[in-house]
Amino acid sequence: MNSKAKTRAARHDKDSDLLSALNGSLAETSKRVGEIKRTVDEVAEDNMALLEAVRRSNEGQDAFRASLLQDMDKLRTAFAGELVFHSLRNCCRELAPVVSALERMMDGADFSDAESVKQHVASFAASMEGVLKRMGIERIAVNVGTDLFDARVHECVRVCTPADSPHPEAPAKTIVRIDEHGYLVQGRLAMPARVWVQALDTPDSTVTNGGGL
Repeated sequence: MNSKAKTRAARHDKDSDLLSALNGSLAETSKRVGEIKRTVDEVAEDNMALLEAVRRSNEGQDAFRASLLQDMDKLRTAFAGELVFHSLRNCCRELAPVVSALERMMDGADFSDAESVKQHVASFAASMEGVLKRMGIERIAVNVGTDLFDARVHECVRVCTPADSPHPEAPAKTIVRIDEHGYLVQGRLAMPARVWVQALDTPDSTVTNGGGL
């Protein structure tokens, strides 16, 4: 065999070895690709399962939230009903004896005697005042002829001059008469006292909440 033939044979053997190595590498790569594909499929399935679990969890949370809100609404309604019942029951327990006493007073009162009628009415007013105090309702104290008008607790229904004032000597902005008493409920304003207020050299007028002072 000449040198050229030997060279071609050696090259052929080398190419065969390279081809065999390449085929082996391709087989190994194909095997690895298959394994990677199976792994990716498994991860995808796991992700789908996780997403489904998250969806069910969200649905469960939504259902729980809706149920909780419904239960809270029922509880709120029941609490409000109980609160109203207890408040009205307390009013009933406080006022019923006063009404009964008033009825007895009317049955036995001598209305021809003005002094007797006055005493009965005063007694009734005192009883009602006691009921209000026991219920946490306090009358706003006003010293007529001394206290100044305070828009936070007073409502001015009339401004009068010294000429027609019950207390002509009182300075301006002084309360000179109470039309209706005001009240606090547990220390908070429930209704303001409706009062007359002194305003020097100011014509008589009917105003509200201190207007015209």
